[in-house]
Amino acid sequence: MLFDRGFRDCKECPTTTENFVRYLAYERSRYKSSSVHDEVNSRRFFYFYVAALLNIAQSRAKERPALWDEISDIWLLLLPGARTLRKTLDSTQLWSHDEIQFFANVKTEDEGENYCLRHVAPQEVRDHKKIDNYLWKDTPQKARDQIERTIEEDMKRWRGDGN
Repeated sequence: MLFDRGFRDCKECPTTTENFVRYLAYERSRYKSSSVHDEVNSRRFFYFYVAALLNIAQSRAKERPALWDEISDIWLLLLPGARTLRKTLDSTQLWSHDEIQFFANVKTEDEGENYCLRHVAPQEVRDHKKIDNYLWKDTPQKARDQIERTIEEDMKRWRGDGN
């Protein structure tokens, strides 16, 4: 990684996530013109910057679990973008062919959302009630209640609690 190589021996700037955020902000600031090259690089560094900030927030939430509520709100804001992942990747210059290959199996909006939640989001977000509510938003309450009853009955049978 460029950051790690560039700062490996620098005692004033150890290779921490916080310093990586500073590095990304600095690198992004170098691309100021309206050229396609500068626009692409500015956006790339911005996406990495936001991801690094989210990583810091998630690390802090592991120490202060009450923060997961706000972090789940951030992930909820990211999900519409995850739904457009395939279309975005097919029409962008931001990412190399090798980078796009990480998402080769994402073909539909649902697969983009699923990839984001199941492979990118941390477990604490996947299991959060806000995410659960989001995923069930289009399911009528009556159907949700029936599904929950069926799951409860199946769990009782599986544990040997019911007939």
